[in-house]
Amino acid sequence: VMLPWEAPGLSADVRARMRALSQNRAAFLAPPPPSAASPAFEFDLDASVAVVLEALSVDKHLHLERQRHTLVPRAVSEEAFFSHYFAHLHALATGAAPPPPASPGGDGRSSFAYGSSSS
Repeated sequence: VMLPWEAPGLSADVRARMRALSQNRAAFLAPPPPSAASPAFEFDLDASVAVVLEALSVDKHLHLERQRHTLVPRAVSEEAFFSHYFAHLHALATGAAPPPPASPGGDGRSSFAYGSSSS
């Protein structure tokens, strides 16, 4: 399974920002603002189970798992949690958005499939 930050063509800076995203609570509470530079993002949790499990397993500092235990289901559903997270990763990968804001906002969607790539 190829994780989003392992995609070819990403700069070291973008990869680092993507890997650090799990430390930002706002990334799980709302999707990034819509951008003309990026298509609408769609996320299917069922189709993305392999990449979700891989992301959880490689998170050495357990930021992703801690955020999940803190926020799901109190603040956000599990599907929304991962949808928002992968939407922010997609925005970073495509250069369509800066890192997520300190507070949640926006409700755009975009299309990008994460569960189908493998390494």
